[in-house]
Amino acid sequence: MLAKHPILVVALGLVGAVHFLTGNPNPTSPPALLPEEIVEQRAQGVKGDRELQEQTKEASVASEAVVAQKSGVYITSAYLAALGDSTRYFEAILNARRARDSRGVHPDGKSYGPSGLTPIAVRELLRKIPDCTSLSVKKVLLTPEENLKLGYLYFLDLVHRFRNVETAVVAYHIGPTKVSLLLRKGKPIPRRYLDTVKKFPKQ
Repeated sequence: MLAKHPILVVALGLVGAVHFLTGNPNPTSPPALLPEEIVEQRAQGVKGDRELQEQTKEASVASEAVVAQKSGVYITSAYLAALGDSTRYFEAILNARRARDSRGVHPDGKSYGPSGLTPIAVRELLRKIPDCTSLSVKKVLLTPEENLKLGYLYFLDLVHRFRNVETAVVAYHIGPTKVSLLLRKGKPIPRRYLDTVKKFPKQ
């Protein structure tokens, strides 16, 4: 169940990390450990803590790199290049939208904000994220910073779902339901929008 919702897995992992770092006691007392085992356990704990810090740092880069410009709000390549193809393709999606390419507009003309989110996409995403009751669909759609954060998380969710970043780009544009239907029928997915996105540089 959790494997279908990577955002929920990350959120639960961070909650567990906070529980560990704040020193909350474990209600179940573990068996006594030998001195060597204690040293090994502590070493593994330090390593895990460092890995968690790195993962958390990478996950927070997207929100920290939001920059306001007269032409809109975008995520800068300099801060996000290390995050891989998913982030670079998402940046290209934003670039295509800012360029006002007619093929970069959502087919139904009802997308909102710098990341082009639709109300349906926002509702689907908010259901997967714990403790987001304070976020309304309207706020996500109309607040540039929230729009970008949720747009990026939605794109990552699509990448996880389809296991392919280019398929996720198409699903982000025409909707995952349509893409899933085409794939089940063995039909090719439309590439026109994908080709438009790929024209924009991904540093």
